[in-house]
Amino acid sequence: MASRPGDTNKGNNLALTNPTWKGVLVIIGSIIVEFTLGSSYTLGNFSTYIISYMRVRGISPDILYTSSIWISASNTIATGFFMFVSGYLEKCFGPRITTLIAGWFFSGCIALTYFSVQYSFPCLILTYGFLIGIGGSIVYPVGLNCAMRWFPNKKATAVGVVLAGYGMAAFFWNPLITFYINPKNFTPNRKIGNEIYFSQPEVLDNVPSCFLVLGSSYAVILLLGALLTFNPKLSSVPASQTIETESDSNSESDLEQSKNEDQIQLMRISRKRVKPELQQKNQPNINSENKDYKTEILEEEEEFSLSPQEVLKTRQFYLLWFILFFLNQSIDFICTLYKAYGQTFIKNDHFLSMTGAFASIANASGRMLWGLIGDRFPFKKTMFSLLLILTFLLASLSFTEKGGKFMFSIWIFLIYLTFSGTFVLLPAITQKTFGAKHYLTNYGLVFTSHILNGSLGSYMTIELKKILGWHGMFFLSAGISSICAIFTCLFTELKPSLNRFSKTTTRD
Repeated sequence: MASRPGDTNKGNNLALTNPTWKGVLVIIGSIIVEFTLGSSYTLGNFSTYIISYMRVRGISPDILYTSSIWISASNTIATGFFMFVSGYLEKCFGPRITTLIAGWFFSGCIALTYFSVQYSFPCLILTYGFLIGIGGSIVYPVGLNCAMRWFPNKKATAVGVVLAGYGMAAFFWNPLITFYINPKNFTPNRKIGNEIYFSQPEVLDNVPSCFLVLGSSYAVILLLGALLTFNPKLSSVPASQTIETESDSNSESDLEQSKNEDQIQLMRISRKRVKPELQQKNQPNINSENKDYKTEILEEEEEFSLSPQEVLKTRQFYLLWFILFFLNQSIDFICTLYKAYGQTFIKNDHFLSMTGAFASIANASGRMLWGLIGDRFPFKKTMFSLLLILTFLLASLSFTEKGGKFMFSIWIFLIYLTFSGTFVLLPAITQKTFGAKHYLTNYGLVFTSHILNGSLGSYMTIELKKILGWHGMFFLSAGISSICAIFTCLFTELKPSLNRFSKTTTRD
């Protein structure tokens, strides 16, 4: 954040000696890492080739398109079990080594799927679902945490920008997969029951080797991203992030009239939002890179950080847990099977692949958009608005059959634009509510909802699809989304923040 003209306090001199370009490099590195992890959104496109290959070639002759949910489910279960491990590994080895080791495990398991896809469906679930879920779940929050450490005053925005790489991934990987496996744009030609599968050798022969191409590509990209992922040093934290130069004269006046100045000052320190006027007044000697003062700020901030054991005793944790659980139930079905549904009335494989690719643009854009909104408005209002929009889109998705392929493509685009905001708002509110010190572990605990979601939820989805059909599942997904909205209304922040005193922004 640039200093104002005429500002001559030494905090701004500190900013000159510690520019934010290192933080920008971390953002870029984190985007690169998330760009590989976001390949999970290619499953909706990739699964049509995988299931066709294994069924037509007789490897697993009884599987259906809906069986691909088990791939997503095993990945989800692994995420629930292992994401909290990320916090411990990051403390022991640092973000760079943690990202590199877990990232190469992730890419290696994808390459290993070259063998499992030719052997059996359970082995495919193990390598392309559960094992890559372990690696991905450990890598995923590391970059987010680094970004929030570098830009603590814009946490939701920083997370949104980083996760744009995650959302944008399918825009590149979906067309690559399709043009590698099906360059001649063959359409599914073998109907079995209510589903149509690819049986052309020109398509099926390319499926196993595609995993080798993806695995090797991810390994190289993850190496580059890991090299750019590092935490700020105390002497390298830009002053623009520890000293807020923006001021609201009205809110400042209200603060000065408060009877409890000490409490307000402590709250400011805990949020790293110390006004330059107050800093100059209370800390007159800001010399030698101000390292001791920043150490004090970090120590004060840690006083407001809850340990995982303490987090488990709060009502806020369980509300976030259930929001994530039900939301995944609502959107996983769409993300995994949108192409299988589109094939029922759209006879153009390349068009459906590009629908997924452009949906990834919406996924990336939505994360940045909702990140900006999340930094401006309270979590409850932002999240509730998101869920209302998502409920409408899911409930009306079945009408795209009447509107044609372009309406279908627009609806998928809008769904991705909307739900993607959840994965920006939840990390930011988790750190804000429970503190930064144990963020990786605490957010991993929130993600344990994936364990139940991946097991029970996936089984119910497969069985309910047989009963309700496509349209019934869309209405059910909309209903589940509305349940998330109810839990959001019940959420309140664990502790007050400085924004409570602002006339322009009031936090719940």
